[in-house]
Amino acid sequence: MNYLPPPLISSLQHVQGFDEKSFVEVHHSDKQVTSVRLNPRKISKNDSPHDEVKDNFFWLPIAGKVPWSDNGYYLKERPLFYLDPLWHAGVYYVQEPSSMCLEFVLKHLCDLSLPLRVLDLCAAPGGKSTLMAELLSEESVLISNEVIVSRSGILQENMIKWGLPNVIVTQNDPEDFLKLKEYFDVILVDAPCSGSGLFRKDPNSVKEWSPEQVRACSQRQKRILADILPSLKENGLLIYTTCSFSQEENEGISDYLMRQFPLENISLPFPPEWNIVETDSPQAKAKGYRFYPNKLMGEGFFMLCFKKQDGETGAGEKDRKNLKLKNVLSEIKGVQRSFLTQWIDAPDDFSFFLLKDRITGFPESSQHELRTVLSALKVIYAGIGMGKRIGNDLIPDHPLALSIKKNKNIVSEDLDLSGSIKYLRKEPLTLNGIPRGWILATYRHYGMGWLKSAGNRLNNYYPVNWRIRK
Repeated sequence: MNYLPPPLISSLQHVQGFDEKSFVEVHHSDKQVTSVRLNPRKISKNDSPHDEVKDNFFWLPIAGKVPWSDNGYYLKERPLFYLDPLWHAGVYYVQEPSSMCLEFVLKHLCDLSLPLRVLDLCAAPGGKSTLMAELLSEESVLISNEVIVSRSGILQENMIKWGLPNVIVTQNDPEDFLKLKEYFDVILVDAPCSGSGLFRKDPNSVKEWSPEQVRACSQRQKRILADILPSLKENGLLIYTTCSFSQEENEGISDYLMRQFPLENISLPFPPEWNIVETDSPQAKAKGYRFYPNKLMGEGFFMLCFKKQDGETGAGEKDRKNLKLKNVLSEIKGVQRSFLTQWIDAPDDFSFFLLKDRITGFPESSQHELRTVLSALKVIYAGIGMGKRIGNDLIPDHPLALSIKKNKNIVSEDLDLSGSIKYLRKEPLTLNGIPRGWILATYRHYGMGWLKSAGNRLNNYYPVNWRIRK
């Protein structure tokens, strides 16, 4: 990197924790931090790195533990992830380490054993959504939302890869959530920002940064927060994050929230050895938390937490009773659902719906939440995409292959690395002694997708738009 914008450096001179010399040095260095977060709902104890032995996860070169995440690991170098079948199978997610601190926050501020309604408002590409989904109880529901159409596709793909059933992916503007007044126990707003916290990771973004962009982002952030706060329950938790260093997008937003809304600022007990800097907002002295790349192993990040102090008691439930539930789900009941039992574990725990011409499985305990969300928002994916019924057979959909709830007795074929790469490129495969019918293609016994054997040929059903192109 040749330079950092002088107006940025000037604006940070009086911000708590800012050390200009080391800040500039770390941005001018070629040091890069790469980290992954393992999927605890998929990996077995035998596969996971042990506390004593942290040298590798299969062939990922483990360098050490991300201190604020149980499943986060630093890597010694950045591999070609797109050539790793385990990445395609949702066994791990490549995530920036600073943002993994959301795990620590949720564990300290929420009773995760309760059935919670959680919203990730600006969710693409899905790192924080996959993290939250793995922490929640099976009776909870996560709504993972992305308003930008071009980004919602990758969000859906990553949530499918993670394989959890109690997730709904939506594509809505923040103001659309006014239909769900006082609905959510937790709302995460990872706000669109000027991105200065990622300058080291993406040097080209320096050219796009300007004070005018910071001011525009600040106004947009205030509008997003004003639109979404009515959807938070009384005593609900608001988590606000950015990847910006600018006070206008961070502490300034804290002062705006404290001035305009009935919110109580919450401090966080980060251990001092993590070098996360606690700051005070200029006016309300609200606590915020800065991650400086010259002080810890991670990119620039900022976090605020608030509890909503009051609400119109019962108003949300009253509004939702008046929300006409759309008849968009045709439930499959009784003997009609018996053909699904061979495909999924514990089918009695699920409701199965015909959505258009595809079967979707969703946790029985939360089916009312699915109907409510479908009636209020634009849903692009939910639960487990099971497939299409033909007679008493199922043409399985790709999400079923990646789900943690698929039947463990499904016929499978474990491919070696070369065969897995061919499969992920959607190339023809030749396998001997394969029975007719649908076969789960696996790598190291982790599901990747479907094959179908017709005796003399083997058809590759990997999604064409997900295939490895390089």
